[in-house]
Amino acid sequence: MFVPNVIFQTYGFPTIDQISHEVLIGTAKNFIFYSGANAVALGVLYYLSIKGANNKTVLLAGVIALVICGIFVFSIYHKPLLPHG
Repeated sequence: MFVPNVIFQTYGFPTIDQISHEVLIGTAKNFIFYSGANAVALGVLYYLSIKGANNKTVLLAGVIALVICGIFVFSIYHKPLLPHG
């Protein structure tokens, strides 16, 4: 029977036991931060749309929010989970 650990190991991901406690806590904090950042970005887009902003303004604000969140996510998740050596 396939369980998540077997599936992840098949693709080369480490198991939860191989990841340090500090990395797990950092990942959880990052997830909470980016979830909040996405919620704020959606709130800004909603506010702009109900205040009658034109489509270009809403689109520009959405693109800026996506780019900023994408840069943050890439900078965090581009780091390896396990040290090489």
